[in-house]
Amino acid sequence: QPLSFQSFYNGYAKGPGIWKWSNALAAYDRFLTPLAGKPMKLAEVGIQSGGSVAMWKAVLGAQCHIYGIDINPAVNKFTDPMTTISIGDQADPNMWQNFFIATTKAPIDALIDDGGHEAHQMLVTLQSVFDN
Repeated sequence: QPLSFQSFYNGYAKGPGIWKWSNALAAYDRFLTPLAGKPMKLAEVGIQSGGSVAMWKAVLGAQCHIYGIDINPAVNKFTDPMTTISIGDQADPNMWQNFFIATTKAPIDALIDDGGHEAHQMLVTLQSVFDN
């Protein structure tokens, strides 16, 4: 049986911090776990302390390329061959345009918005990402 997001989270005791609501983990299990082991591009807004990057890698596997987006340049330390970090404000449409043109160079398969949590930020993110 493949590793679930809930089981990863429950067993995670050491490493970069990770904070997720149980309803988010249930949604990840429902919609993303079936994609584990398959090639995919996943972007997450708000990677903060990096624990979620470890979670995506563990559950989705080596064929998942993670794009982390954050306003804090300190998160650049999570860059590796399967993790690309972009520094920018999710409420900036120009950041998103550049992200898709220069960083992903193609559409993404999934977006997790765990960034600023303010309505104007979420609206710009939805408007900028939906067709990509």
